[in-house]
Amino acid sequence: MNSYDGEPLKVLGLDPHDPVSVLAWRKFLLDWDADLAVMAAAVAADQVRVRAKLAEMASVLDELDGTEEHAMHVQSLAAEIALIEQIGQAAAEGALSDAGIAVREFPGFVDALGEGKLSEEQLRVLTGAGLSVSHADAAEQSARRGEFVRVMLAELDSRVLPPKALRMAAARVAESLTEESVSERHERARKTRYVSVTATENGMCMLRARLPLIEGKAIADRLRKQGKALIRARPKPAQARRAPEASDAPDAQEASGVPDFTDGPNVSDAPDERTMDEVKADLFTDMLLTSDPMSCAAAAGIQANVQFTIPILTALTKLGGNGAVSGTGSGPGSGRGPGSRVRGGGAASCVAGAARLTPAPALLDGMIPVPFEEAVRLAGTATSFVRILTHPITGTVTAVDTYRPSAAMRAFLAARDIHCRWPGCRQPATRCDLDHTHAWEHGGKTTLENLCGFCKHHHVMKHATAWTVTQLDGGVMQLRTPSGKILTDRPEHHDVYFTRNDEYETPAAPPQDSVAETERTRAPEPNDVPGDPPPF
Repeated sequence: MNSYDGEPLKVLGLDPHDPVSVLAWRKFLLDWDADLAVMAAAVAADQVRVRAKLAEMASVLDELDGTEEHAMHVQSLAAEIALIEQIGQAAAEGALSDAGIAVREFPGFVDALGEGKLSEEQLRVLTGAGLSVSHADAAEQSARRGEFVRVMLAELDSRVLPPKALRMAAARVAESLTEESVSERHERARKTRYVSVTATENGMCMLRARLPLIEGKAIADRLRKQGKALIRARPKPAQARRAPEASDAPDAQEASGVPDFTDGPNVSDAPDERTMDEVKADLFTDMLLTSDPMSCAAAAGIQANVQFTIPILTALTKLGGNGAVSGTGSGPGSGRGPGSRVRGGGAASCVAGAARLTPAPALLDGMIPVPFEEAVRLAGTATSFVRILTHPITGTVTAVDTYRPSAAMRAFLAARDIHCRWPGCRQPATRCDLDHTHAWEHGGKTTLENLCGFCKHHHVMKHATAWTVTQLDGGVMQLRTPSGKILTDRPEHHDVYFTRNDEYETPAAPPQDSVAETERTRAPEPNDVPGDPPPF
């Protein structure tokens, strides 16, 4: 076994075998990191102050225009900041709001950030906790929040308080200074409940929920207890029995037309080796998808609905060329339905011009890769399909049809746009409004060349602020910001391309007149043979 001799580190003059050298370099690098942290904090403080001024300016403009309720100027400004800083618009709006609150209500924390006495994350924690300090009298509230700043800065000077520990310490101090009771604040906080889902890598996601603490703790405790019970109920290795061979059972998959992608015995016959975290996640999913709410009968019986795209060539390859995904048509066609979208096309698939190393995956909402097997399994329950025809070279959508009556124009645009066409927004097209690029009231026509999908948020902002939109050929959108910057958004490729294969090229010989004319206008080359057809 080879030992590491630290050669790359020796370039810096560090000998990992010399304790004195290691100690010296450790101190040097840590001091350097500390200096950089102070410099970064000073820049962050300046950015907070700039954002606060931007938020103040936008609020003044909203007040002058009478748009305070919808904060159109704030949203418009946040959209530009999101593009500059490459963050989401919701994050940009939150940054403007947080900066305004920090500078207006807790300037002492902003100054401490600039001096390197606290981090950006600590500033967010402290301003959030400090907002709990309230009083009916504005002057008294300001004085108490000033006291909160003084106490918390003293706490930070006296001990180490990373964000999690700081949140608990700040909550206790804020509780001692506020006039409003916990019950009153809790009732107000309950109105901020929400659930959100964020796609992550490899077909997974993060499901977040903001709930009252007691209910959240109860949910976690129930999942833990159910998970422990399920694990205890697992059969012991000695009790395990070999499952019947798959070939002994009737081929139900073949009879139903839904392909079986499992190798060997059914997954349910395999030993349950899930960890506690996996079991709790599965229980959480099962209960949400199969149980009806007890608090509201009107919500009973509602089923989940997802839409995804399945490349037809991947389906044919995975299914051994038998076309088992029935009802999708043949050739470069595909299908979509509530719960399933299937599409397909060319003989070769590329990503940004490079050949794929694996078959094109299924796409949730036309954007997010998910396992092909899961998509086909769910497609077996789809009530309808929509076929999407794509251009064999560029992969752009050329036509959409349906096997039952539908709004063909809306289906076409949903397939072309895939998501909201505002730069950076990924709200699925199925939840977007169709916007007239050239407004209807100003003579715009309801045509494919004058329509695109915008989510409701950006649809309203486009009409209510100084953003302008122009649609070019091929569904290319050109947006002009209120500051005059031009942004271009092109439709997503559907990941289907054909590539030329010279081995199978068998062009017919052109007419003799054409050959003669070409030979007269083309300079002869060394390898030319008289009578050969010209290259194309």
